[in-house]
Amino acid sequence: MSALDLSTTVLTALAARLARDPDGAYLDFEGDAYTARAMDAAGNRCARVLEALGVGPGDRVATLLENVPEQVISFFGSVKIGAVQVPVNTAYKGEFLRHQLADSGAAVMIVQGDFAGRIADLDLSTLPELTAVVVVGDTPRDVACAHA
Repeated sequence: MSALDLSTTVLTALAARLARDPDGAYLDFEGDAYTARAMDAAGNRCARVLEALGVGPGDRVATLLENVPEQVISFFGSVKIGAVQVPVNTAYKGEFLRHQLADSGAAVMIVQGDFAGRIADLDLSTLPELTAVVVVGDTPRDVACAHA
Protein backbone atom coordinates (compact mmCIF):
# COMPACT_ATOMS: atom_id res chain seq x y z
CA MET A 1 0.00 0.00 0.00
CA SER A 2 1.44 3.35 -1.01
CA ALA A 3 1.29 6.51 1.05
CA LEU A 4 -1.48 8.93 0.16
CA ASP A 5 -0.47 12.35 -1.10
CA LEU A 6 -1.48 14.92 1.54
CA SER A 7 -3.10 17.05 -1.16
CA THR A 8 -5.46 14.20 -2.09
CA THR A 9 -9.10 15.00 -1.44
CA VAL A 10 -11.55 12.57 0.13
CA LEU A 11 -13.35 12.19 -3.19
CA THR A 12 -10.08 11.53 -5.02
CA ALA A 13 -9.20 8.88 -2.45
CA LEU A 14 -12.63 7.26 -2.86
CA ALA A 15 -12.28 7.32 -6.66
CA ALA A 16 -8.86 5.66 -6.40
CA ARG A 17 -10.32 3.00 -4.15
CA LEU A 18 -13.22 2.45 -6.56
CA ALA A 19 -10.74 2.00 -9.43
CA ARG A 20 -8.54 -0.38 -7.42
CA ASP A 21 -11.03 -2.47 -5.42
CA PRO A 22 -14.69 -1.41 -5.75
CA ASP A 23 -16.16 -4.52 -4.15
CA GLY A 24 -13.76 -5.06 -1.27
CA ALA A 25 -14.65 -4.23 2.32
CA TYR A 26 -14.66 -0.47 2.84
CA LEU A 27 -16.64 0.21 6.01
CA ASP A 28 -17.87 -2.26 8.60
CA PHE A 29 -19.82 -0.93 11.52
CA GLU A 30 -20.87 -3.67 13.89
CA GLY A 31 -21.65 -6.03 11.02
CA ASP A 32 -23.26 -3.41 8.77
CA ALA A 33 -20.72 -3.71 5.96
CA TYR A 34 -20.25 -1.54 2.87
CA THR A 35 -18.04 -1.95 -0.16
CA ALA A 36 -16.49 1.15 -1.70
CA ARG A 37 -19.04 0.84 -4.52
CA ALA A 38 -21.95 0.68 -2.05
CA MET A 39 -20.62 3.64 -0.04
CA ASP A 40 -20.20 5.67 -3.23
CA ALA A 41 -23.75 4.83 -4.33
CA ALA A 42 -25.16 5.72 -0.90
CA GLY A 43 -23.22 9.00 -0.94
CA ASN A 44 -24.63 9.77 -4.38
CA ARG A 45 -28.19 9.10 -3.19
CA CYS A 46 -27.65 11.40 -0.21
CA ALA A 47 -26.18 14.09 -2.50
CA ARG A 48 -29.28 13.93 -4.73
CA VAL A 49 -31.58 14.31 -1.72
CA LEU A 50 -29.57 17.28 -0.45
CA GLU A 51 -29.58 18.92 -3.90
CA ALA A 52 -33.35 18.40 -4.15
CA LEU A 53 -33.63 20.28 -0.85
CA GLY A 54 -31.68 23.19 -2.32
CA VAL A 55 -28.29 22.48 -0.76
CA GLY A 56 -25.35 23.61 -2.88
CA PRO A 57 -21.67 24.46 -2.69
CA GLY A 58 -20.70 26.14 0.57
CA ASP A 59 -24.00 25.37 2.31
CA ARG A 60 -23.85 23.68 5.69
CA VAL A 61 -25.51 20.36 6.48
CA ALA A 62 -25.80 19.73 10.21
CA THR A 63 -25.93 16.14 11.42
CA LEU A 64 -27.25 14.86 14.73
CA LEU A 65 -26.18 11.25 14.29
CA GLU A 66 -24.31 8.81 16.47
CA ASN A 67 -21.30 6.95 15.06
CA VAL A 68 -23.32 5.07 12.45
CA PRO A 69 -22.86 4.46 8.71
CA GLU A 70 -25.31 7.28 7.95
CA GLN A 71 -22.79 9.73 9.43
CA VAL A 72 -20.24 8.64 6.80
CA ILE A 73 -22.88 8.56 4.05
CA SER A 74 -24.00 12.10 4.89
CA PHE A 75 -20.37 13.23 4.86
CA PHE A 76 -19.83 11.83 1.36
CA GLY A 77 -23.19 13.20 0.20
CA SER A 78 -22.29 16.67 1.43
CA VAL A 79 -18.77 16.66 -0.01
CA LYS A 80 -19.99 15.43 -3.40
CA ILE A 81 -22.03 18.62 -3.87
CA GLY A 82 -19.50 20.96 -2.26
CA ALA A 83 -21.45 21.40 0.97
CA VAL A 84 -19.91 21.30 4.44
CA GLN A 85 -21.02 18.74 7.00
CA VAL A 86 -21.40 20.10 10.54
CA PRO A 87 -21.54 17.21 13.03
CA VAL A 88 -23.41 18.22 16.17
CA ASN A 89 -22.76 16.64 19.55
CA THR A 90 -25.53 14.09 20.13
CA ALA A 91 -25.79 15.15 23.76
CA TYR A 92 -27.06 18.59 22.73
CA LYS A 93 -30.70 19.51 23.07
CA GLY A 94 -32.71 22.62 23.81
CA GLU A 95 -30.80 25.89 23.72
CA PHE A 96 -27.42 24.19 23.20
CA LEU A 97 -28.73 22.51 20.05
CA ARG A 98 -30.55 25.62 18.82
CA HIS A 99 -27.39 27.72 19.29
CA GLN A 100 -25.24 25.20 17.41
CA LEU A 101 -27.67 25.20 14.48
CA ALA A 102 -27.95 28.99 14.45
CA ASP A 103 -24.19 29.45 14.72
CA SER A 104 -23.50 27.01 11.89
CA GLY A 105 -26.10 28.53 9.59
CA ALA A 106 -27.11 25.03 8.54
CA ALA A 107 -29.52 24.87 5.61
CA VAL A 108 -30.45 21.24 6.28
CA MET A 109 -30.31 19.01 9.33
CA ILE A 110 -29.93 15.23 9.12
CA VAL A 111 -31.13 13.73 12.37
CA GLN A 112 -31.27 10.23 13.75
CA GLY A 113 -34.87 9.11 14.35
CA ASP A 114 -34.54 8.86 18.11
CA PHE A 115 -33.23 12.45 18.25
CA ALA A 116 -35.93 13.95 15.99
CA GLY A 117 -37.98 15.08 18.98
CA ARG A 118 -35.16 17.43 19.92
CA ILE A 119 -35.62 19.28 16.64
CA ALA A 120 -39.42 19.30 17.02
CA ASP A 121 -38.96 20.95 20.43
CA LEU A 122 -37.02 23.90 18.97
CA ASP A 123 -38.52 27.22 17.93
CA LEU A 124 -37.63 26.89 14.24
CA SER A 125 -38.55 30.53 13.60
CA THR A 126 -35.22 31.40 15.29
CA LEU A 127 -33.40 29.30 12.65
CA PRO A 128 -34.26 31.02 9.34
CA GLU A 129 -31.43 29.33 7.41
CA LEU A 130 -32.73 25.86 8.33
CA THR A 131 -35.09 24.95 5.50
CA ALA A 132 -35.40 21.18 5.88
CA VAL A 133 -34.88 18.32 8.28
CA VAL A 134 -34.04 14.81 7.07
CA VAL A 135 -34.88 12.07 9.56
CA VAL A 136 -32.96 8.81 9.32
CA GLY A 137 -35.50 6.13 10.19
CA ASP A 138 -35.29 3.05 12.35
CA THR A 139 -34.30 0.91 9.38
CA PRO A 140 -30.79 1.76 8.13
CA ARG A 141 -30.90 3.72 4.88
CA ASP A 142 -34.62 4.63 5.26
CA VAL A 143 -34.77 8.39 4.86
CA ALA A 144 -37.80 10.64 5.12
CA CYS A 145 -37.61 14.32 4.22
CA ALA A 146 -39.72 16.97 5.89
CA HIS A 147 -39.47 20.71 5.46
CA ALA A 148 -38.78 22.54 8.69
